[in-house]
Amino acid sequence: MTVQRWVRFKIGRTGEFGAFVLTGRRAPSALISVEYSFRTSGDVSVCFGGTSIPSESCYFSRAREGLHDMIGNTAEGISDFLNAGSCKDAPAMAVLQRSRQCG
Repeated sequence: MTVQRWVRFKIGRTGEFGAFVLTGRRAPSALISVEYSFRTSGDVSVCFGGTSIPSESCYFSRAREGLHDMIGNTAEGISDFLNAGSCKDAPAMAVLQRSRQCG
């Protein structure tokens, strides 16, 4: 069984203004997602994903095990985000994937 949840949101007034200055369009929507896959063997896998902006941290058992820091974005990644288009979803990427045996 697989369960997926995602959140779509705007990056705020400053980001919206910056996108307009740089591209002449409104900023695209940012996304963050998590997908849980449960198998009858007891294996569980978790995949976190999101857009290159904003930064994202992934936690397992209250400990951070993954981080995408938007400061490390390439010029191409920022350009892809900004040029996705007005109020459209920006391109997403996998942030972290982990598999665990439960039980």
